[in-house]
Amino acid sequence: MALRAIKTQRPPTQSFKVLSVTQLLTPQQLADYWQIEVDTIYTWVSQRKTNSRGELFPFHKVGSLLRFNFDECVEWAKS
Repeated sequence: MALRAIKTQRPPTQSFKVLSVTQLLTPQQLADYWQIEVDTIYTWVSQRKTNSRGELFPFHKVGSLLRFNFDECVEWAKS
């Protein structure tokens, strides 16, 4: 009886954070929620704004668009 090699799947070399589409906000939605100007959001992204713990303002690029995870932004603002 011949033994067959069993192929095992390797874990991915990179981990991916899965985000729900409903959690992602546009710059305008985030600005409306925080009651600030949308230009302020763009400025924070372009100037790499940090909070008191030195964490960068969290954003995600979806193609050429900016999107913001609501929970990440709230945690960033708490600092």
